Amino acid sequence: MGATLTFDLYIDDSGSRLPDRVEPLHRADGVDAFALGGFMIPAEQTGIVRAEVTDLVGRYDLAGPLHSHEIRCRKGAFAWLGQDRDRAARFQADLSDLIARLPVHVTACVVHRPGYNARYRALYGDGRWRLCRSAYQILVERCAKIAAAQGRMLKVFVEACGKREDRDIRDYHARLIQTGADFDKGTSGKYDPLLASGFARTLVRNPTFIRKSNPMGQVADILLWPVVKGRYDPDYLPFRHLDAHRKLIDLTLADGLLNCGIKYYCFDPEAPVATSAGTEGSTTLEKTKGPEISEPLPPPSTTTPGRN
Repeated sequence: MGATLTFDLYIDDSGSRLPDRVEPLHRADGVDAFALGGFMIPAEQTGIVRAEVTDLVGRYDLAGPLHSHEIRCRKGAFAWLGQDRDRAARFQADLSDLIARLPVHVTACVVHRPGYNARYRALYGDGRWRLCRSAYQILVERCAKIAAAQGRMLKVFVEACGKREDRDIRDYHARLIQTGADFDKGTSGKYDPLLASGFARTLVRNPTFIRKSNPMGQVADILLWPVVKGRYDPDYLPFRHLDAHRKLIDLTLADGLLNCGIKYYCFDPEAPVATSAGTEGSTTLEKTKGPEISEPLPPPSTTTPGRN
């Protein structure tokens, strides 16, 4: 009997994990979010992605890994994008073509910080969780359901961020397997949330941490920001590109898994993001459906505010 096939989930992060940032940034585009996400891919197809990224980096003799922020801001290893217009146009076109070809399913959980605080600050004060705790549980639970539906296990790869951040991710992952997700039992039952036993069967036991030099992590980095920005600006061209080429995971889900797409958490449900799925009459990208996270306030004697 052969080994069980896996889906690989590659995760990058965007934004501050803290509910209250020490120095709030007032962005003109209104983005104020934390996100975990990237893409799912059948493990046997990862070689395609590695080869595509290696080819692009080689053709342009890039001095550093693909990095969304540096590319958008034309800084660091990509400062040349603001200096050589013709080469920059070719690179952007080739990068767009690469994304369109990749056999990936783009997914994420994006948490709107003002909405999160409006919902939880009065209830839990300084006992509110870090945004990564909610985001990781929501993202992995949805992806595990998709993997299980196809008879596969789910292996999680996360870009290493720091000792504290990586320790937290290991902790969240272990909790899913041991006790399941912290979903609100009063509202989540009708969505058939995955139980601890389901996580134990489906999740590879430990997440794998990767560095920025990893080609798969670079792709996760490139794909995450359009999903974040697209919730605030539905006309953002990289987001529309993912939609047009059917890379958003919502556009590929079977009827029984429609609540397993991209999650925009604590956003205004009256302002969904329309995608090609919506225009076809099946759904919109704004996943207001699905289990909500339950946040019981831990006893003060056993927790430090903001610890998890």
